Amino acid sequence: MDKSKLLKSFGANYNKMDFAAMEPLFNKNVSYEAFDCMYNVTTIDGVQKVLADSDKKGTSAYQGFYLKKGLFMEKLTECILICNDDSLKSVRIVDIKPKRGKILKITGFDPKEYTHTRGKKIES
Repeated sequence: MDKSKLLKSFGANYNKMDFAAMEPLFNKNVSYEAFDCMYNVTTIDGVQKVLADSDKKGTSAYQGFYLKKGLFMEKLTECILICNDDSLKSVRIVDIKPKRGKILKITGFDPKEYTHTRGKKIES
């Protein structure tokens, strides 16, 4: 799977609150890191647990793009936006790094620190 398909699958499972179904999407060396998490999680079971624990009721996954900060310039990057269902305010930007068709790294960014745009809700 390419990054775009992995993001859509991740978002669809997030919207169903089915984190166990994400396991086939993960590389055996998957890791999770986020702006509000003090440590880096590096096991499939650990990543699934952190995702389930960080799930916020009243939020959904949307397609999106953000400006990723680079060394010399910013790059428009496809991502998932976790947004509040009522206000549609972004609460987290989720980016992934794929390797051989699976998710190698999941990174959660603070949406206040990045310019981003929201697309349509990912269908589950």
